[in-house]
Parts: sequence; structure tokens; C-alpha cells
Amino acid sequence: MAYAAVTSLMETLSLHFLQSQPRLPLQYKQQIVSLHENLGFLKEVLEKSEIAYGYDNSAMKDLEAQMRDVAFKAEERIEMELTTIHLAKGWTKRLRIKACLLKLHGIFIQAVIQTDYLKKKLIKIKSEKQLAKGPLQDERMRQRGLLHGSTSSQPDLERENNIIVSKFSKKASTKFDNSMVGCNEEFKTIIDQLTQQSAKQLQVVSIVGMGGIGKTTLAHKVYEDPSISFHFDKQAWVTVSQESNEEQMLQCLIGCVNAPSNGNLAESLRKHLKDQRYLIVIDDIWSTTAWDSLQRCFPDDNNGSRILLTSRLREVAEYVSSVFSEDYEIHVKKLVKLWAAEGFLRVVDHRNMEEVAMECLQDLVDRSLVFVSKESYNGKMKTIRIHDLLRDLCLREARHENLLNVIGDEKLPFYKKKISYRWISTTSGFHLLTYIYKSHSLHSPYVAFSASVEGLFSHFKLLRVVDIACISSYVYGLQNVLANLIHLRYLALEYSASYYPINFHLELFEHWNMQSFIVRGAHAAFDCFGASGVWKMPLLRNLCIELIVSLETLSVVHRNLESISWLPPNICTEDLFTRIPNLKKLGIHGEHNGKNLDCFYNFVHLRQLEELSIREWRNLNRIPCSGISWATSFLPNLKKLKFYQTNFAWSDMRLIGMLPNLEVLKLKQAFHISARIWEPSKEGFRQLKRLVIKDMYFERWNAVGDNFPVLECLELHNCNYLQEIPSDFADITTLALIQLNWCWYSVLASAKLIQEEQYNNYGNVVVVRSENIVGRRDEEEESDE
Repeated sequence: MAYAAVTSLMETLSLHFLQSQPRLPLQYKQQIVSLHENLGFLKEVLEKSEIAYGYDNSAMKDLEAQMRDVAFKAEERIEMELTTIHLAKGWTKRLRIKACLLKLHGIFIQAVIQTDYLKKKLIKIKSEKQLAKGPLQDERMRQRGLLHGSTSSQPDLERENNIIVSKFSKKASTKFDNSMVGCNEEFKTIIDQLTQQSAKQLQVVSIVGMGGIGKTTLAHKVYEDPSISFHFDKQAWVTVSQESNEEQMLQCLIGCVNAPSNGNLAESLRKHLKDQRYLIVIDDIWSTTAWDSLQRCFPDDNNGSRILLTSRLREVAEYVSSVFSEDYEIHVKKLVKLWAAEGFLRVVDHRNMEEVAMECLQDLVDRSLVFVSKESYNGKMKTIRIHDLLRDLCLREARHENLLNVIGDEKLPFYKKKISYRWISTTSGFHLLTYIYKSHSLHSPYVAFSASVEGLFSHFKLLRVVDIACISSYVYGLQNVLANLIHLRYLALEYSASYYPINFHLELFEHWNMQSFIVRGAHAAFDCFGASGVWKMPLLRNLCIELIVSLETLSVVHRNLESISWLPPNICTEDLFTRIPNLKKLGIHGEHNGKNLDCFYNFVHLRQLEELSIREWRNLNRIPCSGISWATSFLPNLKKLKFYQTNFAWSDMRLIGMLPNLEVLKLKQAFHISARIWEPSKEGFRQLKRLVIKDMYFERWNAVGDNFPVLECLELHNCNYLQEIPSDFADITTLALIQLNWCWYSVLASAKLIQEEQYNNYGNVVVVRSENIVGRRDEEEESDE
């Protein structure tokens, strides 16, 4: 954690003292510059891993621990003095500030001396030729898990077994090492996924990891387990080479199940598996193309058939299905905001910290340290999962270094003694926080205070991150506490519903470091009394409150603000939008407002806007046309648009279709009850890739393929009256996925017909997924015979 400590202190120095117009001008700036330069030297060494970090190198281990302790301690002392300065009041204010400035001077002198010593010690170690060479650099980066760099090559043990076999025998099994260490839980879980799950539809279970870690061995042990042979009617195994050959793969599978071949291998395999409960193992698959060439051969007869897949490439497994893991799911958007707020990421010129955080997260995914659980339509990560074993290891190491303590984790018992942890997470036992002090982050899914809120937080003056949920009766106590946390960078407060609205009157004028301000709750509201402080937070990037009742006019242009919701339409003025020119995401809540459509005309000032959501504006029954250049200058960068609980007519979609770069359109209960038929115009939706419709009164869709020329994903939910998808969707060659939920079986039948025609006419594989299909299911069509 030396890298994180050094980086965090450098950012703190830059934030408070090294700006062109520093918040706290000091006469001894040169000492701060010298300290910053020393830290930069240490950081560069840690980034490049220039020193050998072998387990026998105790000198370097000790030096890294000293770097961590010096940096964290100096930062803690600096922030404590800054807290005292900014909260000083009354007749002693000037004296207290003067005393704090003298203390800061001494802290900087001591920190310069200490970092000079660390530099000299590091140079001495280098001079003694203890330099990092070869793959040890990558090994060190892999241990840190945050810096970029290529992964060192792994022994490709599995390539030795890259043979195509028609069926496993006892002799063949000697090729594999059956002595598996530490995989018993994974083995049991996979067996359960294959044989004990209640889901009857065809499912895929994937095992993902770098080469040589035992994926094939684990899959083979599962394959030969007696419970598998008893449960499945047919079993087949194919090992896919990096240069996959479709004919060879099909011949292998046909040989496994003893299927007759009539020349059409794919059709022969599909017919033979029809009405059989089968298990197919696809080992060491390297590409989505290989899966596409096989998946049409596997019929889904709702009888519990399964496919077990192994791959070293997570994108292949994610393309096929969710990755198998004992997991802990994490939302990516929230994670990158938290990382940015913590301050341990490297600073990159002209890049915001959330972008840097995404790169670091992608690095972890590429190393198979975390797995992508859900993706958006364009392949971006939505949620990730971390294996329980890796999570437990990280928690133990972090606790060992007094970095993180999880209160309420049965695997990590809490000891009642005063101690400082940089990060705190609690799932229960919130009262135990009285034993912890000087933490920088506090996370809790539920808080019920049994003592004074002010007293509980009195020793948490250095908090940068507060991410908590609580019952509404304690919100007022929290307001007074949070106003004094001047180092806050990320505030996420979620509280349970109360009978009366709660207006937040937070004094936010001192929160100069705030980056994300999020308040969620059924009645959360924000009026102009507290809103004035929002514009005094120059680093604010994300503002999300359930309802912003009013917002006073800005006095300056706020260029960092990129996301704001939920605004009522009457606040969406020209004056507001011209003062937030870099806004990328906007949410509008229209429940309490009339038919004033001025906000639509004011959207013309949001030229950088990429996402727009409009919800619960039930009086919004038309979209203005005159005076708006929909096809040219109006919202030129808008990519994602969502309407929820509005009252449009389907004809209004003609205007929406003109937006030049719209890629995602979500229509959820967006139309009046009398609006039943959609006839899209030919000139619209030139860039639309994902279309989501949830409308119980949607009855008929008169569309042709030219209406949606590049559509990739179609989702229909709760379309109670719709009978079919337009047949011309079979000519949209970009179509890859049709997803149905609570639709009639006739809609599913039309989707499968589109799927079949796409493959027959263009060779395209369209995936059809369905849940909660309504109506009696007919017998399978004769085409499968």
C-alpha cells in the first residue's frame, strides 16, 4: 500500500497548496514543493517496480512499509490541522489558525526530512545492485493490482492437452492430474449448477482463469463424476484449439453421442440431442466465433440440459453466459466514483480520475482477478464479481496493515481496542465504531444509532467517503455532522421512507473537495436553502437527489459538473444550462409540474449531453417540434434517452428518431393509454443500437428493417397486447439479441422465426432470450425433425 499512501499525499498537497490559486496560501511553499518532488521520486520507483521485490528482500519490504507509514501519517496530520483551521470560530479563531499554520510548517519540515531519508535509502539499495529484472516487475504490479502493464507469460500447461477426443475413457483420464487442491467448494458448486438447479431451460456454466490454473482438470473431474452420468442422458466433450475448426468440433461431438451423420453435421447433432437431457463440455474455447458456430446445435427443450465451458478469456465466457464464481457483485459506476474519491489512483494529465479508475478496473479484469458479471449493450462493464477466496485474502491483508476493517464479518472477528483503520465497512454492530478513529472511509448498508450521532462521528473528522443507509428519524442528526466533514469527497446517503418529505438543509459551503453528492430516499428533497452550497463545490462532478425542489441561479460557470438529477422542468432554464456546459447526464422529474415545455427548447445549450432521462411527467403529452432543429444542432451528442411514465403519442417518436447520434432508447410506460400503434418513419433512428419497450397497451408495430438499420438489441417487456415482432426485422443484419419478458408466446414464435431467417439468409446468429412467456406453448415445429 506504499503506492496508494504516496499517491494520496501527493494529491492532498496539490489540492490544498499547489494550485495556481491555492485555498490556503502559505509563505513556505518551497518546502511543500520539495516534499511533492520527493514523493514523486518514490512514486516513480513504485510505479516502475525498479527494485526487486522477492520474498527474501526484507530490506525493500521494510522500506516500502516505512514509505507507507510516513505518507499516511503526514497526510493525517496535515488534514487534522486543515480541519481545525476551517472550523475555527469565535474570538479565538485567529489565534487557532496561527497555531495551526505553525504546526503545518513543522509537519512539512519533518516530512521533507523523512522523505529525503527514504530517497537516500532507496538509492543505496539501487547502488547495491538490488534492481528488479525480468518478470519480477510484472509480478510486483500484479501484487499491487492497480497499475497498468502487461501480464507476464504463464506456463501454457493446458495447450499440452489440446487434442480432440471423441469420448473420455479411463485410459484417457490419465492425461490429467486428478489431484486437485483447494477446489472442493468449486467442484461442489459446479455439480450443483449442473444437476440441482430448478431452472429447466438450457444454461451455460463457465470456468474462467489464466492458463495453467486447472480449469480443464476441474471440468474433467466434474465430467466423470457418477452423479453427472446418472443425471444426464447424453454427455460430450470437445477441446477447442486456438485455430478452431467447425467441422472437427462437430465431428468430435457427434462421435461422443454416437449420432448418425447424414452429411449436415450440425443438423445431425441437433436432431440427436433433441428431447435428451445432455451435458456438453467445451474446453479451452478462445473465441466467440467458435461458440457461434456450435450454439445452434444445442436444442433447448426445457429439460435441464447444460453446457460447461472453460476459457482463459473472460470476454468469451461473458458473451456466452455469466461467469461461474462464488461472488460478491459490485456496481462499476459506483466503484469508480469511490476509487476517484479515495485518492490512491495515479494522476494523469487532462484525464478525470473516474476514467483512470476505469482503466485500472479493466486491468484487474484482464488479469482475471475480477470478473464482469453484466455488460451494457455496447460491451461496457455494468457490474463485476470478485471470488470469495480472493475477497477474503484482500480483507485479511488490508486488516493486517490497518487499512480496512469489516465489522460484522464472521470470518474476521472484531477486537475491542482503539485502533485507526483507513477504511471501515460495517454490516452490523455499528456501535463498535466507537473503538475506531481517524478513518477516511465509512461504508454501511444500514445504520441504527443507539447513541448521539454527533458523539459517534466526533472522531471521524478526516472522512473522505461516507456511504451509508439509515432510517429517516436519524437524518437530521446526520446533517449537522456531515456539515463539519470538510474533507468529504463522496457522500451517498440512503434512508428508508418516512411519512413526510425531508428537506435537506446541509451547509455545504466548506465542502471544497466534494466530487459526488448522492441522496436517495422516497421523499428526499433539496431546496434553495442548501442548494447555494452546491455551486461552491468546484470539484463536484455528480449530483443526484431524488427531487431537487429549487436551485438558485449560479454566479459562475461550473465546468466540472457532468451529472445532475433529478430536476423539475421549471428549473431547467437557459441560465442554468449555459453555466454547466460540460453536463453529460441529466435526469428530469416532472411529477408536480404542468405542461410547460420550455426545458425542451433549453436543451439546445447542452451540446455535450450524452444521457437524458425523463420520468413521471404525466402531463407531458407531446414533444415540441417548431423551433427545434432535431436533425442537426439539437442535442448532437445524445446517445442514451429514457422516458418513464409520460403520456406521448407514438407519432412523437418521429422527432426522437431524428436525433443524429442516438444509440439507446428506452420507452417504459411512456405513451398514453390510447396510443396503440407505432408506424416509424423511414428517415429516423439511423444510429439506434438498443431499443427497450415496456408498454402494456402497445398493440401493433408496423415497422420495416430500414426503420432501424443498425439495431443490435431489441427488448420487449410487459407488452400485453402485442402479438408479433415485425417480420422485416429478419433483414436487420446487425441484430444480435432479442429479449422478451412477460410477452405472448406468439411474440416468442415471431422472434424465433426472425432468428431462423437471419441464419438461413445471412449466416447471422441472433440470440433469443425469454422469461415469463404467456400462453399455452405449442409443440415444437416440424422444422426440427
